[in-house]
Amino acid sequence: MPCESPLKRVIIEFYTFLFSQNIMPICTFVCLLATCTPQSAQSIFANLGQWVDVSGFPSLPECNTESRIVGFAEVGNLTLSVLVREESNAHVEHYHLHYDAASQGYYISSDKKLGSLDELIKFYCDPETCTLTVPLCAPCPKLGYSAQKFSSCVVSRASVALKHRLSSGNFGEVWLATYRGVEVAVKRALAATSRQDIVKEAEVMHQLYHPRLVLFLGVCCEPSSEPVMIITEFMPNGALDGYLRQKRPPYGELLDMIFQISDGMAYLERRRAVHNDLRAANILVDADNSVKVADFGLTKILYNDSRDICDGMFPVRWTPPEATEVGVFQSTKSDVWSFGVLMYEVFTYGGVPYDDIPDDNEVIVAVENGHRLCNPSELGYQCEDRIYAKMQACWDSDPEARPTFEELYDFFKPSDAALP
Repeated sequence: MPCESPLKRVIIEFYTFLFSQNIMPICTFVCLLATCTPQSAQSIFANLGQWVDVSGFPSLPECNTESRIVGFAEVGNLTLSVLVREESNAHVEHYHLHYDAASQGYYISSDKKLGSLDELIKFYCDPETCTLTVPLCAPCPKLGYSAQKFSSCVVSRASVALKHRLSSGNFGEVWLATYRGVEVAVKRALAATSRQDIVKEAEVMHQLYHPRLVLFLGVCCEPSSEPVMIITEFMPNGALDGYLRQKRPPYGELLDMIFQISDGMAYLERRRAVHNDLRAANILVDADNSVKVADFGLTKILYNDSRDICDGMFPVRWTPPEATEVGVFQSTKSDVWSFGVLMYEVFTYGGVPYDDIPDDNEVIVAVENGHRLCNPSELGYQCEDRIYAKMQACWDSDPEARPTFEELYDFFKPSDAALP
């Protein structure tokens, strides 16, 4: 496992806890957690933090009652917050949740440290143990995706300051920027790129939240004379393919990267979303060497109708035979095939798939005729036979015979009896 900073650990556990409680984040900064009354809020927060106006936040979730929310007041600060609605007025108050690395405890007040966020929330919900004047209430029901308006993610262009360009391609450019004083990545569409296409990408990202997907922060659409910009979290170590070639991490870390990617893809599978461009170039590496799935430009949510038909755009060397023709219905099993090719990239430290076949059309013909990538161990790299067998299973000519991402997640999940 990569060595995660205490803050990164807190953030990951925070999101994991929300998902385990069936709580859906409303946006990157604000997440609905529990109900309360204005009186409760006043007593709970009398001595626990500074009042903060939320005029700079994206639209807050609509709710029939006053609501306590959890979110990040600033990126880097895990914050418990209360939205207080009184007649036509509403405001939010925040206080920080802290993590003590020495004791591995979470706390609001330093005299009471608890082993997990789950324990902390339960402690402040229990009237027998709660030291607050009024205990926290039960979580609110999960909001459906239809309740999360895409318009809430539109941010002012003036709030984003571009610093320098990180990369460019046919789709556009990626810039390092600052948003509310925090470093972020900004994807800018080129003039030749359809505004509609990049807005669709933002709409898809808005619907997908998982610790192993790059976090979507917002989108700038206006004025129409300027390029559309998608704002995401900044991943300092860049794309996985370049990282592998430069750093050449040990075998155990490669296995853990594969596991992390399978975690994110299992979530997409559950959401019936097809990434359509899963490869090492579209996996990003964070400062702690953890990885996340990125680049959702070709991603589609499946609807079991004509919207699921392939439109002819695909990365040839990562695409299964059944998906190389226009007019066929897409499936998450296409991503499973790509995942197998991505595994080959990882274990060959960024090797190019089918590098012995220079022409993409020849690759399509070869794969249709049964040609498959060799075991990386035959090229001098480390790759266990059982790992290569799983790669081969991903490349089964019958899509239904391929494993699911849930099965791949279970296979790569570290345990005493499995991965070193």
